[in-house]
Amino acid sequence: MDDQRFEGNIRRICQNDREGLKNIYEDYCPMIFSVVSDILKNREDAEDVTSEFFIRLWDIADTYRGGR
Repeated sequence: MDDQRFEGNIRRICQNDREGLKNIYEDYCPMIFSVVSDILKNREDAEDVTSEFFIRLWDIADTYRGGR
C-alpha cells in the first residue's frame, strides 16, 4: 500500500468507515503479526497484540499526520 492509499484509508477510518481499517488490516496484518510473533515467541500473545494494534489504530486515526 502506498502512502496515498494509506492516508485515504486513515481518512475513511476518521469518518467511521470500517472499510478503511479493513484495507489497512489486509495489507499490514501479516507483517505486523510476524514482527510481534518474532519478538514475543508466543502465537496467542502475538495475535492479541496484533488485534490491539488495529483497535488502537481505529481509536487514534484522527491524530495521524501524513509525512511523519
